[in-house]
Amino acid sequence: MQSSETHPSDQAQLKQDAKWSLASPPLIGETHDGFPNASWFQNLQIVNPQPIWPAPEDWSRFRLGVQFERLWHRAIEGLADYELVAHNLQVHDGERTLGEFDALVRYADQLEHWEFAVKFYLGTGDLSESHNWFGPNPQDRLDLKLAHMQLHQMQLGNTPAGRKTVLSCAAQDIDSTRGIMKGRLFYPLLSEAEMGKRSPQAYPACVNPDHLSGWWLPIEAFLSRFSGLNLRFRTLEKRHWLAPLARSVYSQCLIAEEYLAQLTNENEHYAHAIAVIDSDGNELSRGFLVKPAWFAATGY
Repeated sequence: MQSSETHPSDQAQLKQDAKWSLASPPLIGETHDGFPNASWFQNLQIVNPQPIWPAPEDWSRFRLGVQFERLWHRAIEGLADYELVAHNLQVHDGERTLGEFDALVRYADQLEHWEFAVKFYLGTGDLSESHNWFGPNPQDRLDLKLAHMQLHQMQLGNTPAGRKTVLSCAAQDIDSTRGIMKGRLFYPLLSEAEMGKRSPQAYPACVNPDHLSGWWLPIEAFLSRFSGLNLRFRTLEKRHWLAPLARSVYSQCLIAEEYLAQLTNENEHYAHAIAVIDSDGNELSRGFLVKPAWFAATGY
């Protein structure tokens, strides 16, 4: 296992990922009980101007959801007027594990339960229906995740075992619960769509209207859409799925034909995350190239 110490470049990325985790628009709108609006996130102020952000112990075994939680835990420790009472606190009912509290947070003598999720969904069919939004792994679906978060994870403090665990840890009951879900929705890339701009398409009612977005495209349509353009491409490893990329070296990125040839040697089963890089080395947009197995699994 690699050391948890980071190089300066890693800490720079972690800082941007932490900033994105806190300040980016929420994926779920405030119309859903317990999900804060964008202004709540923007008002969070970190007292320590230069916190050391936690890095994965092994970048090669990077788990995005775990890292997203860890960044939030460190951020809470540095927030004015907030206290991180406990995190990843498991709840047991006899020999059965009911779940865990992602974070118990004290604010103005109130105890809050915070649940975290970072999600990326590709829209299919009627984009206004939440069951038509699938993850790069098609077993993940927006409506299922939201229901699990609301009806199970965010209700853990209302169970007898959950309440007992909280009282033992914090010596008070939970006063409120927050669901913190960040991420992006990826829209089908139409031939007339402009890169870097959201197409005027529908999205589910549960989604924040100001959500972040990207695009997706069947992998066999990649060359016909991008060949011959003054653009380069980079694979987005999961460690780069949060904050936008720092400036890339344009000459080290690949043209469309080179990029597609590289993908034939990779074993990703469902979808490849990709960044489009302009001639100045800036990230123009990001998306997914979707393989036939993904379509088969979603039934689209």
